[in-house]
Amino acid sequence: MRILDSRRLIGPNMQMLRPGVVAEVLFEPGEDPAAAVEAWRAQVGSLSALLALAVDELRARPFAGGAVLSFAAPTDVLLAASDLNDLAIARATDAAAGQQRISASEPIDALRAAFAAQFNPRLLALEAEAKKRGVPFLADDDTLSLGMGARSLSLPLGAPHGVDENGEGAAGRAQAGSALPSPDEVRWSELGRVPTALITGTNGKTTSARLLAHLLAQSGARVGLAATDFVSVGGEILERGDFTGPAAARLVLRDPRVEVAVLETARGGILRRGLAIDSADCALITNVADDHLGEYGIDSVRALARAKAVVARAVRPDGRIALNADNDELVSLWREAPELFGAPIVWFSLAPQGPARALLEAHLAAGGEAMLLEEGQLVRRAGAAREPLLAARELPISFGGAAAYNLANALGASALAFALGLSRETIARGLASFRPDGKDNPGRSNLLEGPGGVRVLVDFGHNAHGVHQLGALVAALRAARPGPLTTLGACAGDRSDENLRALAVEIAAMQPRRVLLRDLLDYLRGRAPGEVPQKMAALLEGLGLAREALSFHESEAAALRAALDSAQPGELILILVHLESEAVGALLESRGFRSA
Repeated sequence: MRILDSRRLIGPNMQMLRPGVVAEVLFEPGEDPAAAVEAWRAQVGSLSALLALAVDELRARPFAGGAVLSFAAPTDVLLAASDLNDLAIARATDAAAGQQRISASEPIDALRAAFAAQFNPRLLALEAEAKKRGVPFLADDDTLSLGMGARSLSLPLGAPHGVDENGEGAAGRAQAGSALPSPDEVRWSELGRVPTALITGTNGKTTSARLLAHLLAQSGARVGLAATDFVSVGGEILERGDFTGPAAARLVLRDPRVEVAVLETARGGILRRGLAIDSADCALITNVADDHLGEYGIDSVRALARAKAVVARAVRPDGRIALNADNDELVSLWREAPELFGAPIVWFSLAPQGPARALLEAHLAAGGEAMLLEEGQLVRRAGAAREPLLAARELPISFGGAAAYNLANALGASALAFALGLSRETIARGLASFRPDGKDNPGRSNLLEGPGGVRVLVDFGHNAHGVHQLGALVAALRAARPGPLTTLGACAGDRSDENLRALAVEIAAMQPRRVLLRDLLDYLRGRAPGEVPQKMAALLEGLGLAREALSFHESEAAALRAALDSAQPGELILILVHLESEAVGALLESRGFRSA
C-alpha cells in the first residue's frame, strides 16, 4: 500500500459521525486488497493496544485501485492517532511483503511520547459534559468552543485560561487564568445552540446560502454566513476567500454576535476535515453532478452524493432536509440509502408533473412537505395544504423565469427558511428583494450593460452541469435582444479530459462567435501551464468553432479587456469561472458598465 494522503477528521464525515483519522492508499500491482486491509486492521489493533489507545469504527471504503482507511479516536490525540495510522499502514505493507523496514521500537517510542504530550483529560471531561448537556463542542488546534454564536464560550488551547471569581467567562468571551476550566466551573446555562443550516451541492450552493441569509435577515436576525468568497456577520464581511470548510464555519459559530448560522459546506471540506458541527437544524443538497471526481477516494457520482449527504446525517431528527426531486442522483441515493436521511425530507421541484410526479404525490399524500413551481408560482405544499409564495417572474434572480436554476435555488432556500421558522410573508419579501448584482449575489449571474448596448454576464459556472443550466439564460437574453456572443472560458486542472470535453460541448452549444480561453494559475492541480486552454481549444475546434475564433489570455481581466475592445454593438459577453472580482469589477466600472 502506498499512502496518498493522511489526516485528521475533526467532525462528522463520510466514514463516521465523530472525530477520527483517515488515510487514502493505493494498492501496488499484484497486491491483494482484502489481505492488505486485514493486515492494516490487525496493525491498528496491536498498536492501539500497546499504547492503551481506545479506537473503534475501523472502516475501509474501497475505490478504484485503492481504499480509504479510517478509525475513530479521542479528540485530544488525533494528531498522534494519525501517526499511528501511518505506522499501521507501513507495517501492514511490510508484513505482506515479508519485510521489516521499520524499527520495532523507535516508532513506538515516538508515538508513546506524542500521545503523552497530547493527552488532555480536562478537554475530554469538557467534551463529555457538553455532550451530556447537548451543548456544541468545537475543538481544533488553537481554540475550544462550547456552544455557538451568541451562546458560546471560546477558550484558547495551549495557552493559560480559566474562569475567575468575577465571572469573566460569560458567553462569547475568551478566558484568562491557568488551565482549562473543569466542567463544574463552566456556566452551562449561558451556553447552547443557535439555529444552523448546512448547504451543499455541486452547483447553486453559494447562491442558496446567500439567499437564505438574506431571507433570515428580513426577520431581523443577525446572520453569520460562511460561503464561497467571504465570511460575514450581520452583513459585515470578516474575511474574504473561499470559505466553505470547517474553519470558516467555526469562524462564524464562534462570533458572539451570531444569532443564526448559514454554512455553505463544500465537498472538499467534508472529505478533508469533516463537518464543523455534529448537529444542525436543517440542510439543503441542491444537486449532485459529475465534478471533482478522483480526489479523496471519490471516483463516482454516487460516491460524491454520499459525501455530500454527510450534511443530512447531521440534521436533528426534528429538523428538515431539503432535497432536489429533479436530480436523479439524489432521488436514487434516498431510495437506496434511507439511513442517510434521519429527518423529514422537504422535496423541491421545478417540474412536479414530470419524472418526479409519483415521488411527490406519494410524499404529499403521506403528509410530507414540498416546495414546488406550479403554474408559474413558487408554492409551499404540506400534505393537501397549498401556500403560494410569489410568482416566478417576481423573483429577480430568475430573470423572468429564464434562469431556472435560480428558481430551484429559491425553492431550496425557502424550504430551509420555513424550517427555521420564518413566515410566508417574510420569505416572499426576501425573495422579491434579492437581486442578481454585486451587492446581493456577487459573481453569480450578474448582468451588466455598457456603451453600445454591450452586456456582460458574470458567473462562476465551472463545470458542464452548471454551464448547461446557464445556456437557457444566455438563449433568453439573446432572444430578447439579438446579438453575437463571446464567451470567456477556463477550467481547473484537476478535471478529467472527459470533463473538459463535456464543458466544451456546453460552450459550443451556445454558438459563440469567439471563445477567449485562459489558465486558472492557482488551480493547475498537476497540469502544465497552458495545457487546459490548449485542450479546450482543440475540443472546441473539433466541435465546429473556427481556429481564428479561439484565443488565449493570461488572466480573466486580460480576456475581458480583449473582449470589450473588439465587442460588436449589442454583443453579450459571458464570463465563466469568475474569480478576479476586483480586477474585473474595476475594468467594467471604468468602461461605464452598470447593473442591467
